Amino acid sequence: MSKVTAATSRLNRRTGVFVLLASGLVLLGLGAVPWVDGKASVPGSAADEIASSGGQAAPVIPALGLVVLAAAVALALARRTGVVITCVITAAAGIATTVASGVVLNDPVGAMRSEVTETTAIVLPPEAITGVSITIWVAIAAVFGVILLLISLVLARASGRWEVDARHEKDRAEAVDSAGEDVTELADADLWDLLSDGQDPTP
Repeated sequence: MSKVTAATSRLNRRTGVFVLLASGLVLLGLGAVPWVDGKASVPGSAADEIASSGGQAAPVIPALGLVVLAAAVALALARRTGVVITCVITAAAGIATTVASGVVLNDPVGAMRSEVTETTAIVLPPEAITGVSITIWVAIAAVFGVILLLISLVLARASGRWEVDARHEKDRAEAVDSAGEDVTELADADLWDLLSDGQDPTP
């Protein structure tokens, strides 16, 4: 058995929920940090230094964070079909994160325009936005989207064992309860008689 397969088999539902909760918080954090910096040249005034956060450059990022947090809650409660749907949603969130990051990497000026308009209260042409630089957080978000996709695949594979493990736990609990009932059915007098005869009263 490979290390990846072994790790997948040990991944239980609780761990999966924690991983998705952490992933959702990471996406919300990525939406709060600066993604793009630049200067906006407003006619008749000095150029303004403007920074656009992940949520401003790619508004879908914090929304995807909320989606993944909701997926974590669903994973904690869902049965087999619900788990599969949750994994599909998580995979879609990962792909969307990477795509949104790619859009910002491809057109950082366009990603800044909404923040520039909000800051200057003027709709400026793209050429008025200069000195644009992309922060490392954009690349981190793109990579994290791929990681989130892989997480969804691992969860989908591991979830096949959760129902089996749950049935085993149920059968084990029923066996323990049955054994306890057998012991309690023996009356005190019967226990003393068996002990007096040198017999083991346990079933």
